[in-house]
Amino acid sequence: MDRRHAVQGAGLSLSGASFGDGVLVTSMRRFNRVLAFDPAARTLRVEPGITLGEIFTLLQPHGLSLPVQPGYPGITIGGCVAGNVHGKNQYREGIFANTVRQIDLFHPAHGRLRLSHTENPQLFELTCGGFGLTGLIVEVELTLQHMDSTWYRLSQIPVNSLAETASTMLAMKDDHHILYSWNDLYMDSRSFGGGFVLCGTKAQGEADYPIAEPARLRPEGWLPPFNFLQGPVLGLANALYGAKLGRAENRRLIDAYQTHFPFAHWQRYFDAYGRSGCVEHQVIIGADVCERYFSAVEKLVRSRRVPVGLATMKVFRGQPKLLWFRGDGLSFAIHVPGEPEGLAFLGEIDRIDREYAALPNILKDSRLPAEVVRHHYCEFEWFRDQIRAHDPKRMFTSMLAERLGL
Repeated sequence: MDRRHAVQGAGLSLSGASFGDGVLVTSMRRFNRVLAFDPAARTLRVEPGITLGEIFTLLQPHGLSLPVQPGYPGITIGGCVAGNVHGKNQYREGIFANTVRQIDLFHPAHGRLRLSHTENPQLFELTCGGFGLTGLIVEVELTLQHMDSTWYRLSQIPVNSLAETASTMLAMKDDHHILYSWNDLYMDSRSFGGGFVLCGTKAQGEADYPIAEPARLRPEGWLPPFNFLQGPVLGLANALYGAKLGRAENRRLIDAYQTHFPFAHWQRYFDAYGRSGCVEHQVIIGADVCERYFSAVEKLVRSRRVPVGLATMKVFRGQPKLLWFRGDGLSFAIHVPGEPEGLAFLGEIDRIDREYAALPNILKDSRLPAEVVRHHYCEFEWFRDQIRAHDPKRMFTSMLAERLGL
């Protein structure tokens, strides 16, 4: 194993964490077995290639679920560990490392290692949110929680601006299991940042629904040569989606699968960006500066006239650590075209982030410069030094690692 490797799960990394130039990609997707399951103890031991959707289907008949679940069912458990991801309510659930009891890791120089909060704890923390740079994750043991109901009561609250979205969500953060927003950032909108706060609570006493089948990625096929989501087309798409949310019944019953995996059927949205794709930029903004931050973003969007697609917000909390995306405040994410004007726009956003100390998500942004990461993550140098001490030959790397100088 002298060649340099990039470890890949489902191949869904937005930031280039699972591939790279001149490296051998090691796919773990077929390592997807359930190794041990104890419903009474609420523990599950799996190989890293199993997906969130497959685990959901396994656990649901037992009234159990993972405490932290990102919004797409095709993500693998190995990817969740390597990205230390979050779900639909990070404020309540925390990050994925909280769900992990134990990791079995293989590295050619060290053999097979067992990691946990008490056994090799430093390497455990480096592996959770380590972007696959510590070695091959071969097994993961997870803590489960009771699924009190297989249904949620979902409502949407109209908001007129990003600032109103933030204040509404901060006021609701302790009362809902599901809490996120959809906002319209179309550059010519008269109500820039208007949209809906989507909030949900577990519905008690409702009948069970049929077990959901995990969504599957469509085979890679033809993509349009240009981006459809710009100009009046984007404005119309946002208006139609906003109208759809506005017509939806409040406190409607939504099954747990749809609630936890709202992006399961959004592939056509991503296809519409064409061959250049889109870039996601996500930050955590302090609640005390968010109104000024949003004002600066609105001014930039209107002046640069860059089409911003999806925009969403969540409430976050926690102390920053290593390269983990965690902090107190509001998470704000946007999609822009992966074209020169979109990339230049994000360079301007980087400057706004620096001015307001907004923490960018390394896992989401495929063009985030190394100097930006070093500025915002105070433990960057320590993380890099520990990774290099563990893997001095840099046998595990990726496009993300090369871009950031890890």
